[in-house]
Amino acid sequence: MSKIQAAVFDVDGTLFDYHDKKIHDSTVKAVRRLKEDGTVIIIASGRSYPLLGREVCSYRFTFDQTKTVVEISKAYGCGLLLKYNDHSYLYNKSDEMFQVFNNIGLSRDAFIECPSMDHHRGELSHLLGLDSRQCIAFGDSRNDLEMIRWAGCGIAMGNACQELKDCADLVCGNSWENGIADAVGRIRAEHNSPHRLSPLIVVK
Repeated sequence: MSKIQAAVFDVDGTLFDYHDKKIHDSTVKAVRRLKEDGTVIIIASGRSYPLLGREVCSYRFTFDQTKTVVEISKAYGCGLLLKYNDHSYLYNKSDEMFQVFNNIGLSRDAFIECPSMDHHRGELSHLLGLDSRQCIAFGDSRNDLEMIRWAGCGIAMGNACQELKDCADLVCGNSWENGIADAVGRIRAEHNSPHRLSPLIVVK
């Protein structure tokens, strides 16, 4: 393995610590070290886009994936917003979605209505070519199970639910106890060791 391709992080209870209500400096430094190593940083959160505060990274759908999502929205009559580099396009249920946006203080001017639901036809998109065996992932809840199982090294926070801990390759410290920083330090040390395993495997 030439490098750790990507590190995937849940937000609440992982990057953001409920105990101290913040993202710890040690976590920020650990993520920066990974970036300096050339690792792609991916945020995987149940939070809605506006609640993340700012774009941390972006992950594009392929045209076929976007087409499938549009077809599902049409079939079930559910709201759909697609974000592009220039604007966010509302494909369906725009009135209902604008009510939600108003409740969280977003201006209507930030969105373009697209009732024809075809803006994606003019957009080129691609997926990041990641090998899951060369990725690490951090999480704390049941909704992180797939992500933890997918990664070559799935890491459960010390404050994670037991089900996640049971399926993880590594259980690190709590989010308020430098858990991410300690785990990243251990993984980087093993990765840089001439005796490291490939693909990356870290056991509890």
